Amino acid sequence: MPALTATASTSPVALGDTGTFSCSVEGAGSASLSYRWYFSTDGGATWRTLGWDGARTESVSATATKARAAQVYRCEVTASDGRTATTEAVGWDVLSALSATASTSPVALGDTGTFSCSVEGAGSASLSYRWYFSTDGGATWRTLGWDGARTESVSATATKARAAQVYRCEVTASDGRTATTEAVGWDVLSALSATASTSPVNQNLGVNSIESDGVSSTTDSAAIDGSSEEPVQNGVTSSQSDVTQDASEEAVDDEQAVEYKE
Repeated sequence: MPALTATASTSPVALGDTGTFSCSVEGAGSASLSYRWYFSTDGGATWRTLGWDGARTESVSATATKARAAQVYRCEVTASDGRTATTEAVGWDVLSALSATASTSPVALGDTGTFSCSVEGAGSASLSYRWYFSTDGGATWRTLGWDGARTESVSATATKARAAQVYRCEVTASDGRTATTEAVGWDVLSALSATASTSPVNQNLGVNSIESDGVSSTTDSAAIDGSSEEPVQNGVTSSQSDVTQDASEEAVDDEQAVEYKE
């Protein structure tokens, strides 16, 4: 009589979805079979009878949870002719969480901007995309009608109206997992402006040489600024001349005042 062999298996499942464990048997021949499932919380050191529905059939199903993901399972099979077989322990094949992120790059009004969706945790699953837009800051969403709205990236011209909108992408994996990005808006560049300016500068006039008809003379910038000795003209300095002129002007002012009194 051939030996009875049993193998337990399961399929990948995301947390929160229903997972199934199955037992396949070889060598039963015409014997009828009975099944009994067990579970262990310590890696197979000790075993307890499983209380799920179907725990006495060839397959059992339950929702994948974090607590159950740490457990392992096995099935004991008994043939009507008395032979028995026990599967190896098998645990949950929990899929990693699917995550999606939307991003864009700075763009000037009138130029083409692009929104892209990157995904992590997909594994070997194929992905489908669907873009949405909101005109009220994400309170309500509508399907985006741009070309490429069902691909991982979409592009359009940046306008003032669109600059007030936000966008997000919903991703669905072929194994049923889904993920939705956070809302992202346009990164519109501010207008470029330019201003020319200058700063005050002091003129430092040095000693200048003036040459005319073979005769050279030198002038000092300090003299120009009025800080040098005063030149003498006909024996009278310029300051003395100024005093005389001021006195003369005062005399005229007095005469005008007298004439005004009369």
